[in-house]
Amino acid sequence: MFNKKIPEETIDNKNVFSDDAFTIKEKIEQKEGVQASETHAGFQLFIEDFESIKGYVQNTDITDVDYNNGELVLTDIYNRHWKAKDGEDMLAKYDANGKEIEDGHTPEYFDKSKLTIEAMTKLAQNVANIQSQEFNQKNPFLEAETKDLRFSSVHPSIAQTGLSICIRKTPVVERIKEGKALEEAYVSEPVLCLLANFVKAHMNVIICGNPGAGKTELAKFISKYIPDLERVITIEDVLEWHYKALNPTADVIEMKTNKDITYSDAIVASLKQNPDWIMIAETRANEVKYLMQGFTTGVNGITTLHTDDVRKVPERMVNMIDDSIVEKRFKNNVYEFIDVAIMVSMKPDGKGGQRRYIDQIGFFSNDEGENKCYLLLDDGEFYRTVIPSKIKKKFKNAQITNPFENELVKENLIEQGYKETKKDKMDKEKAAAIWGDKLNLKATDVVKANDTEPNKNNSDENNNENIKMAALEPELIQDENSIEEKIMAYKSQK
Repeated sequence: MFNKKIPEETIDNKNVFSDDAFTIKEKIEQKEGVQASETHAGFQLFIEDFESIKGYVQNTDITDVDYNNGELVLTDIYNRHWKAKDGEDMLAKYDANGKEIEDGHTPEYFDKSKLTIEAMTKLAQNVANIQSQEFNQKNPFLEAETKDLRFSSVHPSIAQTGLSICIRKTPVVERIKEGKALEEAYVSEPVLCLLANFVKAHMNVIICGNPGAGKTELAKFISKYIPDLERVITIEDVLEWHYKALNPTADVIEMKTNKDITYSDAIVASLKQNPDWIMIAETRANEVKYLMQGFTTGVNGITTLHTDDVRKVPERMVNMIDDSIVEKRFKNNVYEFIDVAIMVSMKPDGKGGQRRYIDQIGFFSNDEGENKCYLLLDDGEFYRTVIPSKIKKKFKNAQITNPFENELVKENLIEQGYKETKKDKMDKEKAAAIWGDKLNLKATDVVKANDTEPNKNNSDENNNENIKMAALEPELIQDENSIEEKIMAYKSQK
């Protein structure tokens, strides 16, 4: 679709974007006349094209760079938003904990005088030229994509406040690492091991949450535990997973949809490629029907969808198919073939940003023909202790005796130099109390959430919570025994 000749002055002393990572390769030797040709991802840009904003584009902690009417608005991985100002940019220089960012590209000084309408118009026009597109009154919308970023611009003939440019970065970066996740209270160590064991046990996983919560990053993190010899097929409309780049020894086929090839088309085609895992960046509509068909054949999968509670996942998926005739059967399939849903959320970190964390984990089951949701984790804490027989069987088949322990997680923590804290030890004790056949932790006494009789052994506050949850999801199952009782039982037997 295009070719962009590398200017002579870029040879030997300019940086260019890598095809495979959102990094700037230092001093790449180029010969005059070499063409920067189109990749399957879209187009290719050079760092000098960004001129006054290139420092922010290079900074791997900055996720969004938005220009509007002479102002530059930035967003970072801590979900902090601010306007770039003249002088030293402290927010771009330090992370949410006040620690200096060590990525080698931090723009310690921003010269706003260089942020001119001429410079930004030139950037938009360069992108249009590279794509052989017009960007004017007749063609006022410009969209472009590389492996590393998405570029969107609105012409001032439509944007009455002036030229608008939005740059969303999709870097080849593993933002979630085990040690960092524990340090930032993203997840506890037992739950971290549980996430890895979902993959080891070949469970079908739904990751949910609100926009911007970090669903894709969690999907990238979980999927790294897939063994190299298990074939993975990723399907995306915008390349964000970067599975091959992050897992170079993996057996993976990366598919990208377009206006002619839909998610449904790609899923059907992928089932003929002998996949062990099909991973959909985001499930939005009717493609969920084909994804479920894949799951019924024994293919495993990970996908994300928008919802604010794991117990809403089945209904959300049913609504996607928009077919009342097969609605009941499809819903039964969701409970039978979807094993677990994980919700990631955000809450204020007290430092002007947002802290992401694993909020909920729920198991789905169709045991004895009844659709049930078992909520294990809520607001980051263990909520109830029931694990359905379907899930236990998958753990057993994978030779997982304790789902809250995982050797690979331990190895990674050691490699990252993580030191266990007092909180980590308490979390492990709590998990040990919850799990274990020796304590006979089975769902012998459960209350259906749609029963009108409240649990008399719980406090009024808990009764109200049960009633509220019942109204939200009539198929929720709740364990009568509290977490505290199990911890006490565990300690008494030590």
